[in-house]
Amino acid sequence: MKNSKRVLDELLSVEAWHTPFGQFGGAASIHADVVFRDARMGQEAESKVRFRVRLRRAEIVLVIPSGEPLRMIQDSVARDNPFSSTKVIDRIDSTSSGSSSVAGRISLSGKGVNAGASISGNRNQSESAKQTVESTLRLILSTQGRTSEGDYSWQLRPSSGDKLEGKVWDAVNEPRGRVRDTRKSQSAIEGTCRIEVRCKKEDILIEDLSLKDESLLTRLIKDNGYLTRVAAAESYIRSKIQSLGLSTKNYEDPFGDICLGEAQVEPLTQ
Repeated sequence: MKNSKRVLDELLSVEAWHTPFGQFGGAASIHADVVFRDARMGQEAESKVRFRVRLRRAEIVLVIPSGEPLRMIQDSVARDNPFSSTKVIDRIDSTSSGSSSVAGRISLSGKGVNAGASISGNRNQSESAKQTVESTLRLILSTQGRTSEGDYSWQLRPSSGDKLEGKVWDAVNEPRGRVRDTRKSQSAIEGTCRIEVRCKKEDILIEDLSLKDESLLTRLIKDNGYLTRVAAAESYIRSKIQSLGLSTKNYEDPFGDICLGEAQVEPLTQ
C-alpha cells in the first residue's frame, strides 16, 4: 500500500509505517522517517520572489485520532538519548622515552684482562602509541513529551548551529513505540494513526530573499521594501501549505503551531 502523505516536499520528507499486528489484539511498532532539507522556493514563473527556507526547531507528533481502536503502550515510547550514528573521532598520540647505561672499566695487558676492567655506553629508546577515541553525537536532538491533546511528541533542535538539517533518527532501528490493537471484533477495521511535523511561525527562517523583477526594487525599498518582500515570501509558503490541505489558521501568530506535513502510518510493505 502506498504511503499517504501531505508534506511541504522542498523543506522536509516524511514516511511512516507500522509492522504487522500479528494475531487479533496484538501490537505493532510505529516507524517514522523524517528528513529536513535546505528548501529553495519561488521557482514558479508567477512567483515574485525566490528565497531559501530552513527551520530552527520543529516537533514530530504521533496522532491517534479519537475513537480509533489503538492504544500506545507506555513503556515502549522512544524517550530518545542524545546519541547518533555520526561519529566524531579523536586521535591521541602519546610518546614515551627512556635511557639506560652500563658502566665498566677494561684495561688490556700482555697478562690478559685486568679485574678492574670497565665498559661504558648509553642506550636510548623511544616508544609511541596512538589511541583512537570514538564518540557519537546526533545532528538533531529530540526531547520526548506530550502535546496538550495528549499525543506523544518529540521536540527537535539542532545539536549545533541554528538550523535543522538531515535525518532525525534511524527510522528502522529506532521506532517511536508500539501500539496495541484494541478492536472489539476481528471483523472491525484496523485503527489508523498519523505522523505530523509541526513548527512555530517564528522557527521558519527565510534567507537569500531576492526579487525576480529587479525593476521593482527601487519602489519596494522606498515603500518598506524588505518587509514587503518578506511578506511575499511568507504568502508563498502559506499558499503552499494550504494547497496541501493543511491548516494555516495560526500562521500570523509567531507562537502559533503550523503543520508542515503529515503522513498516514500505513502497513509495512515487503
